[in-house]
Amino acid sequence: MNNKLNVFCGVGLIVTTMLQPVLAQEVICDDDEVLTPIAGKIFNNGVQPGTTLGTVHMKVDRKKMKCGILGQGAAINGSINFIHTIVCDDHEIFPLTGDTIHSQLTLNTTGSINDESCPDGFPEGSTFGTFTEISSPIPGTGRGIFTGLEPGEINIEGSINCLFAIDMSFSGDICLKNQQ
Repeated sequence: MNNKLNVFCGVGLIVTTMLQPVLAQEVICDDDEVLTPIAGKIFNNGVQPGTTLGTVHMKVDRKKMKCGILGQGAAINGSINFIHTIVCDDHEIFPLTGDTIHSQLTLNTTGSINDESCPDGFPEGSTFGTFTEISSPIPGTGRGIFTGLEPGEINIEGSINCLFAIDMSFSGDICLKNQQ
């Protein structure tokens, strides 16, 4: 029995190692951009069908940021499709006017969920489970430090409970414009 488990784990490790280049796409930045790590946590709630609202605590390179997040979309038959808009509490200066702007980014998010219906006594339609997602910046939606952001990929793992609380952790790389 132990040998079968070792063989199974060994095969799993080999397959995972072989698929890693396929699963993790390399983000390639233009000459005027710098590859920047991004990571953090998201805490949000389902506020009505197809809409989530919450907070993001993240590091963009070494800069800590606190942001709000609005999600619009759906999770149907195991597939997740959302548009997430993030607005942060930083203060960037718009170079043309000198006005203050807050960094903003809109992401196209897709993934899959492994969920089950909640038992009686919880809100109708509620589910619980875990999910994985990949988010990519939507070109032309960035403001502040995210102005001009196009390439990037953020990997998300999360869970949802029967009261529509959704917790996520994420990490990835984005291409920010050089600050010169």
